[in-house]
Amino acid sequence: QETRCRKVGHEFFEGYHVLSAKATSRGHGGIQLWIAQVIPTQGEPLHITHEHLRILYGDERRLFVRLRHPRLALLFIVLHAPCCDDEQEIQQWWSSTSALFPGQYRTWTCAILCDSNGRLGSITSKAVGGFGAEQETIRGAAFHDWLVAHSLILPQTFVESHHGEHDTWTHAEGSQGRLDF
Repeated sequence: QETRCRKVGHEFFEGYHVLSAKATSRGHGGIQLWIAQVIPTQGEPLHITHEHLRILYGDERRLFVRLRHPRLALLFIVLHAPCCDDEQEIQQWWSSTSALFPGQYRTWTCAILCDSNGRLGSITSKAVGGFGAEQETIRGAAFHDWLVAHSLILPQTFVESHHGEHDTWTHAEGSQGRLDF
């Protein structure tokens, strides 16, 4: 989710819509959402055009995109949570993210794409299952609380929804973790 890209707006690249919120002037952050222009379905393919997509909000760590098509309505929320360990700063970031949540879209189906920089699963709820659990950290707990507050779930934390490896991140020195959801 962190692209470090300084582009902003809606562009096209090899069959994809690329929606971007730019990195800071120091090259930190930057968020992109890529959506195929043609999405195969069991019936007729879904053709996504520029008019179907709208960036509702974007900053270096958050991107809210509306997809409104005659056959589909989705709100994409792409997030790159802070990697600090200051609990107050983490809580403030998630609170401000909630405040940015576009009110008229709160009833829409949401797809969250998040680099949470936090581990979770050892504490379960309706939002987070124990499949692939890691010991919940301060950052993971804040993300977990945010999910519960917005009635969202992380399907890959439930055995019936996930197949394959759990780790989504590998450090340059070899340690791994599940930080991306």
